[in-house]
Amino acid sequence: MRRLLLLSAALALAAPALPATAQTAPSNISYVEAELLPDGEIVTRTNASGRADARYEAGSISKFACTLAALDLQRAGRLRLTDTLATLLPDYRGAHADRITLEQLLQNRSGIADGLMAAVRADPAATLALDLTPMEAVNRFGTRYTEDAPGTAFDYAILNWTFVQAILERASGQSIHDVLRERVYEPAGMASSTSFTGTLPGPDPVRPLGQTLPIPPYLVCAGGTAATPADLIRLLRHPYTPGYPEADRRALETVASPESHYGLGGRTRSVTVDGVMHQLSWKSGSNGAFKSRAVYDPVTDTGYAIMTNEDAVDLVEQRQSDWVRERLGVTLD
Repeated sequence: MRRLLLLSAALALAAPALPATAQTAPSNISYVEAELLPDGEIVTRTNASGRADARYEAGSISKFACTLAALDLQRAGRLRLTDTLATLLPDYRGAHADRITLEQLLQNRSGIADGLMAAVRADPAATLALDLTPMEAVNRFGTRYTEDAPGTAFDYAILNWTFVQAILERASGQSIHDVLRERVYEPAGMASSTSFTGTLPGPDPVRPLGQTLPIPPYLVCAGGTAATPADLIRLLRHPYTPGYPEADRRALETVASPESHYGLGGRTRSVTVDGVMHQLSWKSGSNGAFKSRAVYDPVTDTGYAIMTNEDAVDLVEQRQSDWVRERLGVTLD
């Protein structure tokens, strides 16, 4: 999330169904939120000029969507998460190709230095105007490494997700847009969602009240999902629907970096309620003024998501935490 903000800066429902704090939320901030109730209904509420049926930028929650796509391609026999870049991207010119796995990329533990961010800081306009494929981008910006060996340290590097995009496209033989639509959005029932490059698509898109980063064609997995809050809940819930493989579900719940709660493509927060462990799928996204938060609890089969175009990060974080406190009776630090 911080790195997307740095990139942006470089470019110069029924009320009772949602948290009780809805009545005291700042009335002048525009947002839309949704809740999955215990009976399976998803209800939506808007505030100020928030738009219930419009797509908002989901930011880094796109990483979780691409992670689900990678697991689907693994089930199809097109790749394995334990495969190295030498196998998955034979045209990659980095010296550590035989040491870095797809799993490490999905966990943000690859040890690849983020040369893209360095280039943006040096010349943002020229760097973000480059028309590169994901493969071209990783060979241009991703052939240097940190001092940490692959798999040993967490580094929230956007460039990891350019590698992921290149891998998904090569393994599937499709564009990332087709991969996400066919392997994630449609199976998850996300009828209002799409992937995009540039800015939000459509004849009447939600306008950000502040700066954002136009999504380059090689950063779709980093931030190129457009969705509604209801669809974000469906995305997080998808691995818990009937027929989803148990092994993949457990892999998604496994935290590789406890200090950041980060696993495959996003965070998992663990809480105990009445002696029962709840593994909360806990996701966040940001692209400048667009902010998103989503949480799903598989034990109660309930969830919550909120999206705004007003850079109201404190609000979306507070309402996500409020939902957990009011639904489960626990407070997260």
